[in-house]
Amino acid sequence: MRALRTPPCVEAYQKKLENIRPRYENLSKDVLFFPELEETIVFFEPESDESRGLELYLRRDTGGKFSWWTTYALARVQERIAGVDVPKNQDQRHTVYVDLNYRPTRKWHISLAWQYHSGWPYSERIFVPADKPPGEFPFEESFGPRNAARLPVYHRMDLRVNRHFKLGDGRGSIFIDIFNLYDRGNVQARFPRARWQGPGFPVEFDGTFDEEWLPLLPSIGARWEL
Repeated sequence: MRALRTPPCVEAYQKKLENIRPRYENLSKDVLFFPELEETIVFFEPESDESRGLELYLRRDTGGKFSWWTTYALARVQERIAGVDVPKNQDQRHTVYVDLNYRPTRKWHISLAWQYHSGWPYSERIFVPADKPPGEFPFEESFGPRNAARLPVYHRMDLRVNRHFKLGDGRGSIFIDIFNLYDRGNVQARFPRARWQGPGFPVEFDGTFDEEWLPLLPSIGARWEL
């Protein structure tokens, strides 16, 4: 294997867009089977769109048993709507990837990958008073300013172990993957917590509760190729 030593690489970019096509967007970011019937769909007419950032890339692979690479990005992605600059859904201020590889023999390959990024922006869900018939919940769900709130930071570690072997005229491998190795509870969505005990009782708003991404998840698989 040829030794590879990549010097540090730094890149900066800026991209501006104008005359952007108007669009409908789901503020709740839920998966909707009939979005045209949902009240969380709103219509946006962006005036402009801007992406800019700085990326740093480092890699080291000398042909030995151990190699690694890492990247860091500082970025901003926003659009202007009605004269106001608003973060886009994919805006991540800080992003880090680290990948470690260990090959004790030609038959074994162990890799460990870690990623981190700033929390994604979201539109905060709120309850507003509503004129409802007696006996019904006296509030309706609404949203605060678009993408004005931020979820907590996201990070996780994944492990993969490969065992390669010769199989007839081809080459096979068996692998074990462990997703979210340290079982991080990354927040996917945040909701207001309302407590209502029925007509005649006050409504209590008690903080928030979170919906999380997948927990620790192991899997096993096999591959064969000529």
